[in-house]
Amino acid sequence: MLTALLDGQKILATDPIWDGRKEELRVLCNGRAVCPVCSEPIICKFGQHRIHHYAHSRGADCPGNRETIEHLLGKDLLYKFLKEHLGDLAEVEVEYPLPELHSTCDLLIRLPDDRYRAVEFFCGQWKEKELRDRLDYYQSKAIEVVWLISINRYQVQENLQTNIKLRVQERLLLASSGLDKFYVNDWYKKIVLQGEYFPLPTDDSAGGTLNFFDVEGKKLKIIRDVNPSGCVTTYRIGAVIEGSLDEVQISPKRHVWYLKKEEVWKERWLLAKELFAEMKAKKEADDKEYARNWFGDFDNPRKLGLNGSLNDAGVGQVRKKVDERVANQAAQELEGIVSGNNSWDSWPAVEDVAEYHCSKCDGLFFEADMVSYKLDTKEGLCRECSRSRK
Repeated sequence: MLTALLDGQKILATDPIWDGRKEELRVLCNGRAVCPVCSEPIICKFGQHRIHHYAHSRGADCPGNRETIEHLLGKDLLYKFLKEHLGDLAEVEVEYPLPELHSTCDLLIRLPDDRYRAVEFFCGQWKEKELRDRLDYYQSKAIEVVWLISINRYQVQENLQTNIKLRVQERLLLASSGLDKFYVNDWYKKIVLQGEYFPLPTDDSAGGTLNFFDVEGKKLKIIRDVNPSGCVTTYRIGAVIEGSLDEVQISPKRHVWYLKKEEVWKERWLLAKELFAEMKAKKEADDKEYARNWFGDFDNPRKLGLNGSLNDAGVGQVRKKVDERVANQAAQELEGIVSGNNSWDSWPAVEDVAEYHCSKCDGLFFEADMVSYKLDTKEGLCRECSRSRK
């Protein structure tokens, strides 16, 4: 541990104020200082070769007794980084007590508006259940957490650099990472570069992020757009971005860490979001025009069975209802022909609505059967071709 309680006050073993005064601190602590988790007496470890820290006596049953030197060094580096990076903007506390978990939070950040953020450095010290409990705890307290994972747990699949092998703990941390906007994926290429109508990613659809921390090199390796593959333990990698701890930026709105070289993606995300909104508006206008071509200019959307106003109808709702009406109309006409009450000549011609062209198989498809397409030419990729491409 880096901290101990001396007469109720937290003392940091690596605090610069004790430089050159370690023997004085040792005399103060031995026999009086206790562990902030279990309240048992601690021993000062102020040697020449390892980071200065506190420890329990042998065999003590306390989470703080399972720490590795890597974890201690990592916490100290991250504490100094956050203090320098945040300055007076927030308070940073190392080894903040979590009595409910009988443990501590590596680094807790308190913002001026009394919101809390956390930074945890995972070196394998928790098993699956312990990690689940910790994730549930932070979620129940509405505390955003940045998880850094020891670089020693980074396993790229042999002979396949686009895949990574994840243990169960990393898979839990990946599931909690949410939307990753700092990676160029199909959403940017199709919307901005190719002008196609392609939905923006959401928390449920986007790949996650994993942050691996190299304590010795003081570097961060960020794995972007991590998605499951056919194997439970193997995941596909979108991109790997590496940089020093000094290059790390922290988003002021969300507790997200990224490297300075990735800042361009914030602008590209906003651009894609703006263009997609324009495409969506145009598509909704096309849907309404499509409806009016079939039923004339109407003011009451309930004629199509829509709830609310026509402007509130979601993308595709209007066209879907129109197609349903066309199908019903055709069925009624056909029933009249079969019963002898009508003739084929009187059956009105129905425009072919399978008007979207797949540039790969050269087929015509309904809109619902297209994965992506251009609004002006209605050319794109159908679902079947998209699957075969994968």
